[in-house]
Amino acid sequence: MEVMDVKDNTRYFIAKCANIKSLQTCINNSRWACRDRITYHSQPRETLSSAFQTSNVIIIFSVNNCHGWHGYVEMHSKPKIDANSNKEFDVDSDKSDNVAAGKEMPNSDNSKKDDDQSPWFYFNLKWITEYSTQFGEQCFPFQKTANFYCIDKTLLNKARNWHEIDEETGQELCKQKDEHYKKLKNKTGRKSKTT
Repeated sequence: MEVMDVKDNTRYFIAKCANIKSLQTCINNSRWACRDRITYHSQPRETLSSAFQTSNVIIIFSVNNCHGWHGYVEMHSKPKIDANSNKEFDVDSDKSDNVAAGKEMPNSDNSKKDDDQSPWFYFNLKWITEYSTQFGEQCFPFQKTANFYCIDKTLLNKARNWHEIDEETGQELCKQKDEHYKKLKNKTGRKSKTT
C-alpha cells in the first residue's frame, strides 16, 4: 500500500456499480478497479493516477437503477494491474459505464467484444461513509442532488463512471451523505429502543 501524502486539494469522481453485490464486494475488499476504454482519449487509470499524484481523491459510489448515492471512499493507491485479483466485482464496472452512457441495454453483451482485451487496474481505498452494511439497499436519494452538476455541466444524477465533479460540489455531496447516514442511524436507534 502506498503512503498517503498530505495534499492541499481534493478531487472528486463518480464510480458506478452495476449492482448491490458489486458494491458489497468493494466494501468487503476495500478495492475497486477501472479499465481502459476503447472510445475515449483519456483513460480512467490515467486520470485517477494523475489526480492521486497531486490531490486527495474521493470516489462517490452509486449503484445503477437504485436512484441514489451509496457511499464514498478515499483512494489509497494508484490503479495498477494485479494478476492475482478476483475480477468478480469489476466485470460489471465497464458494463455499468456503457449502460449509463446509453450505449447498450443492461443485459447486453455489446461491451464484451473489445473490452475483454483490456486489463483491470486495481486500487485500494478506504470507506468513509457507506450505507449497505447497516442499512441494506438504502441510499442517499437522487432527488436531493437534482440540482448538482459535474465539471462538464452534466447533471450529477446523469453522471457516468469516472465523471469528475468540482471540489465544492463534492464536499457538499459528501456532507449531505454523512448527514443522511446520521439520520438513518438515529432512526434505527429509536426503532431498537421501542422494540
